[in-house]
Order: sequence, then structure tokens, then C-alpha cells
Amino acid sequence: MLAEIAIANAAFGVIKNAISNGQELHSVANQVTSYFDSKSSIAKKANKGSGKSDMEAFMALETLKEQEAELKEVMIYAGRANLYDDWLQFQADAKRARAQEEKDMLYAQAKNKQKMVEFFTVVCTALVAVPAIGGAAYIIFTILGICTAIFFLIVILMTIIETRIKKRRKEKLFWNMENYEKNKNEK
Repeated sequence: MLAEIAIANAAFGVIKNAISNGQELHSVANQVTSYFDSKSSIAKKANKGSGKSDMEAFMALETLKEQEAELKEVMIYAGRANLYDDWLQFQADAKRARAQEEKDMLYAQAKNKQKMVEFFTVVCTALVAVPAIGGAAYIIFTILGICTAIFFLIVILMTIIETRIKKRRKEKLFWNMENYEKNKNEK
């Protein structure tokens, strides 16, 4: 918090001197932005209670209020007409710009987080799906291989059985023919 206070004080000094010397507010826009960024940071830390004492946070906020009151007087008495109104408008614009930057940053972080979640989902799905598909294919091809082996075994056995049956029939047929011829010749 001390760094933010130092930045705010330095920026305030530059703004006060510039306006006192008759310069326009826009000529010290960088210091104004620095002042409000520091003021916003100090206010956020004071509201969060960032581990520092409540008295330190309170005094920092009071210092900022005093600086703004002093700046108001300088603008009213040493500046041009409506300078303080322009100052208030500038403060509002700067606050909106900081809020929009913060929204954009949070949106970008959320979008990046969503992309990471989607990426890891795809990777995890692939890591599960590829082995599952490979395992299923292995099981299917193993079953098909076993079925094919059984089929060929049955075909081979049937061929062997058919060959034996044909041999027996042929033997019987020849035996019967021989017997028939013998019987015929004997008559």
C-alpha cells in the first residue's frame, strides 16, 4: 500500500503544479491516470483489509480526500471556468475505463480457463476412448479369430469324415460288386 500512496502523492504534486501554472488538465493526463489508478488500488486494499492496520488504510484514504479537496480549490480559483466540472467528468470516464479494463481482463481469463477445460476434456476423452476402442477391436478380432479357427476345424473334420465315409462306401460297393460277380459266375 505504501508504493501506491507514494505514486498517488507524486502524481498529485505534478497535477497541482501544472494546474497552478496555468496548464490544461489534459496536458498531465498520464499523471491523472496514475493518480486514479493508485487511488483505486488504495481504496480496494483498504476495503479488503489487506493485512495492514485499519488506521493505515483510513489515513491513506483521508490523505486522498484532502488531496482532492485541495485540487478542487486549485481548479476553481487558479484554473479556467468549468475546470472542476471537467475534472469530475474525467474522473468518471477514468473510473469507467478502469472498470471496463477489469471486466475485459476477467472475461479474457474466464475464456482462457474455458479453453483449457475444453482442451483437457478432449485430451482425457481421447486418452480413454482410444484404448477402449483398441480393446474392443482386440476382443472382437480375437472372437472372430476363435470363431474362424473353430469354423476351419469343423470344415477339416467334416472333410476327414466325408473322405472316410466315401472310402467305406467305395469299399462296400467294390465288395458288393465282387460278391455279385462271384455269385453270377457261380451260377
